Amino acid sequence: MASLTGLYAVEEDSPEHEYLRMCDMPLPQDVMEYLQSQDGESLEDSTRLLYA
Repeated sequence: MASLTGLYAVEEDSPEHEYLRMCDMPLPQDVMEYLQSQDGESLEDSTRLLYA
């Protein structure tokens, strides 16, 4: 998966760069487990939907 900070030309110390960097971070495991328990989907399905 491509990094958003690598796809966009923004200054490294800008708020835009910080936002893109945060969007690149994976969700914590407990959040993924919660999402999985709510929909009955597999963890892989939840991950695929979140990052689509």
